Amino acid sequence: MQAYAATRENEDTGFLIASDETQDPTKFDDKRYHFATGEGIGSNHFLESFVELSLCDLVLTPPSTFAVFAAFLGDIPIVPLTENSGSDGWEHLENNLFDALTHPSLSESVQ
Repeated sequence: MQAYAATRENEDTGFLIASDETQDPTKFDDKRYHFATGEGIGSNHFLESFVELSLCDLVLTPPSTFAVFAAFLGDIPIVPLTENSGSDGWEHLENNLFDALTHPSLSESVQ
């Protein structure tokens, strides 16, 4: 997230963190980071995180059906997080779900 934000220095970038695993909020003590209301640190329902992700400007995600479908519902681009993310630039999948179906990393999670 820090590497991606560095490419957007002239923009006011914030991150919504949604996770099905408990996260340590002290690792994200910068004002740019916000937690979704789902399972990441709270006790609310995962559907709340799903809706919140769908309302973002774009979704940075490792291979994840959850995040890709949230991007599809919100009609927002996906930035796949892979081992090579950022080293050759950042991919933006503008056609979210449909681009994810043919993406080398994301396709395994969405087929």
